[in-house]
This record gives sequence, C-alpha cells and structure tokens, in this order.
Amino acid sequence: MEPQEPLKSYEGRGETLDEAFLDAARKALDDDRDRNVGRQFVVIRHVVTVDNPRISEHRVAIGG
Repeated sequence: MEPQEPLKSYEGRGETLDEAFLDAARKALDDDRDRNVGRQFVVIRHVVTVDNPRISEHRVAIGG
C-alpha cells in the first residue's frame, strides 16, 4: 500500500458563493499551479454568515 499524502485544503471567502469558490480556487493555484490546474476538488465545508435578512459572507473549504 502506497503512503498517501495528507489532504490539503484551501479556504475561500466571499459575499457570494461564487466569489468564495473563486477565492479558494485562486489559493489552490497560487499554492501549486502545475499540480492543481485541472484537478478536481471536493467541498469539505460551507459556512454561511447571515446578517438579517441577507447572507453577508460565504466561507468554503475545498480539498482532494
């Protein structure tokens, strides 16, 4: 059995879910562009902060 590298995750924040995912993706590319371009990630966590009556911030973590 081959040793597996630890799961690396990237957290993104944004006023919209789209902005949060773009922020996380940018961080993944900044970390290792050659390795992460075209790579598939899974959503590890999605946290929403609500400032009544609207959502004020999305935080997502992706990894894989």
